[in-house]
Order: sequence, then structure tokens, then C-alpha cells
Amino acid sequence: VRFCEPPYDVLVGVHQFWNTISNGAYLWVAWRHRDDGVVAAPLCALAVGSALFHGTDTRFGEYLDEGSMVWLVTTLLARTSPPSSLAALYTVAWGAFAWYLWTAQYVWFLLPFASEVILLGWSVRQGTPWGILAVGVCCWTVEQRLCTAHPTLFVCHALWHVASAWAVASTLDYIK
Repeated sequence: VRFCEPPYDVLVGVHQFWNTISNGAYLWVAWRHRDDGVVAAPLCALAVGSALFHGTDTRFGEYLDEGSMVWLVTTLLARTSPPSSLAALYTVAWGAFAWYLWTAQYVWFLLPFASEVILLGWSVRQGTPWGILAVGVCCWTVEQRLCTAHPTLFVCHALWHVASAWAVASTLDYIK
């Protein structure tokens, strides 16, 4: 996955400065829900994994970022799913992620992850997280589509981090 933010543009040693620091939004949500360690842990892992990915532009960082995303969404889904479905949920989610790691084909991360997010939205059935997440998806899509012609749009992925963290916070508020 490539992003529009110019490498090493702000701080020497940090590949994508704005995409790196915007992960603080996940730490904010983790802090806000610190009493719930089951949710705070994957949020902290996502903040660290995504910051490592954007800060270093390494495959290892990318896998930590994406694995943390799977962990977080699976944890949220577990909160809204019947106990009888949890074994299947974890098996499918982590099996798909293992297949992605094996093949190194991004589509094998994107499709199962997007399916999990859609399933979470269906199980929560609350509009606010969806609206916030849609704004974030639009930001990231605009960056991906228009980066070459408009390289100053690089902050759009950082806005995705903020919007997705806000959507998670809204989802957690609804679940509680």
C-alpha cells in the first residue's frame, strides 16, 4: 500500500510524519476506554503498529498495522455476536489474515477486513459510526485517486486515522 505523503518531508527518520502522528487518535480512544482492557489493548496495538508502519515504511510495520486492525474489529464483533459464533468468527478472521500473510496479496487482507467492518456495522445498527467512517473512507479514497495530480492531498490518510478512531469510539459508546 502506498500513500501520498512525501517521505521524510517533515522529520528526518520518520517516513510519513503526519500519517505517523495521527495514530495518536487511537491512543486517545484507548485512554478514553482504558477501563476496558479487552478493547484498549488492540487500540494501543493499532496505534503502535500503524505508527511503526507509517514511520518506517516496512513490510513488518504494515503487517503489525493490519494485524492490529483485524484484532480490533474482531474484538468489537465479539462484543456484538452470539457466544456460539465466536469460534467461527476468530477462525475466519485470523485464518484470512494468515492467508494474506502467506500470499502477500493485499486483496486477501482488504476483502475479509472490509467484510468484518460491514458485519460490525450491521450488528451495531447505529448510524453515527457509519457516517464518521464514510468520511474517513472518502478522505483515503480521494488521496489514492488524486495523489499524482494533487500531491498536497497527503493529509487525507491522516484524516482517515482520526475518523476511524472516532468511529471506533462512537461504536464503543453505543455498545456500552
